[in-house]
Amino acid sequence: MVDYLLCADWSKEQKGRALYVANVLKSEVRRVSEVPLTLDSALARARELAKEGTVLLSFDLPLGLPESFLSSLRKFPGWEAASSFPCFLPIAAQAPAFFVSQTQASRWSIRQPFFAVPPGAGARAAFEQAAARAGVQLRRRIDVRTGGNPMFITGGIPGSVGSAAIDVWLGLARLLSVSREFKIWPFEGAFPELFASAPIVIAENYPRAAYAAAFCDISGANRPRMRLSKTRAETRHEAIKYLLSRPWVHDNGVTLHDTDAALADENQFDALVTAAGLLRLVIEEEPLSSSVLEDPLAEGGILGTGTMNFDLPEANFVPLRGTPQSGPFTQATYCADNPSGRAGSGEEFRCPIPECAKVFIASRCGWDGHVGAFWRHPNWQPHIKDHRERLKVFRAKYPEFFG
Repeated sequence: MVDYLLCADWSKEQKGRALYVANVLKSEVRRVSEVPLTLDSALARARELAKEGTVLLSFDLPLGLPESFLSSLRKFPGWEAASSFPCFLPIAAQAPAFFVSQTQASRWSIRQPFFAVPPGAGARAAFEQAAARAGVQLRRRIDVRTGGNPMFITGGIPGSVGSAAIDVWLGLARLLSVSREFKIWPFEGAFPELFASAPIVIAENYPRAAYAAAFCDISGANRPRMRLSKTRAETRHEAIKYLLSRPWVHDNGVTLHDTDAALADENQFDALVTAAGLLRLVIEEEPLSSSVLEDPLAEGGILGTGTMNFDLPEANFVPLRGTPQSGPFTQATYCADNPSGRAGSGEEFRCPIPECAKVFIASRCGWDGHVGAFWRHPNWQPHIKDHRERLKVFRAKYPEFFG
């Protein structure tokens, strides 16, 4: 589906930006040195790569709006044509006050939604309450599930993304009105059909979603959310060492270059790990996103969420001096059929679907992602393509698989 994964970690300031590329065919990840790093320079690099194959260019910032926000905004004169996020961008770019950040909750409005949280208890809640009175939620469904901040916050709290969003949104608004060689996922189509119409696809990534794919040994749709204190150099060092020791890196012959830059800077770290995590999903042919949390009109979607189980406790990376096999993630090895996460005795569980050679070692972790993916067994129950329905049929037909 994709040949290159170009992953950007973004902020308002140049010093907070980083770009890594994963070459799918060569199974390698490298740093991209672009000075200055802008939307235009990132697209220029994507165009160079597109001469050799398809490119998925993703940014660590929201590409989408809460559905309640866009619906309410369209009720105002001049905004009626904002029927989707791409349609919204050029209109917003022409509104003088829309991207002007403020600090007074009493002045918050749908037509001036960006704000910096001032000091004091309850300051953020005051803005959320002001939005609620206007019938607007400041977070998308996927922001709630991933624990992300409202996209409209430009500062005042850790993890604010509003300023980075403004930078890229204004750049995209300028480019949408001219002839272009890129599409925006999922608003202009779904994978893999998008690449049939454009060599470059722009999407949203979220490093904490990519952590699950990069660091978790569990396969399938049972990876927990993962938290990592990337600001600490010691944690980054242990995390990179742990990543390099993962079985999926060895089994797929993956090479990670320019790790020194990731060790020295948290933004470079996030860009590298995001590229590595998405590379694993592509190589192992796992879903890039969670379809139940995608909205092709307003809210968009986030790459890396396709194998995450949001109902599991969040795992926390704690640097340990133990063996790599034990792993420094607390609560990181949960799954539906092996809740304790302990490895067991090495027992094998062979997939009972005819002509399938898949063998699960020590537990049945990942069986649902394996069985539910239609492309893995296209000749088994070919009339059933829905993920959940295939799981139901499998459970009924092969109860012995579950003991």
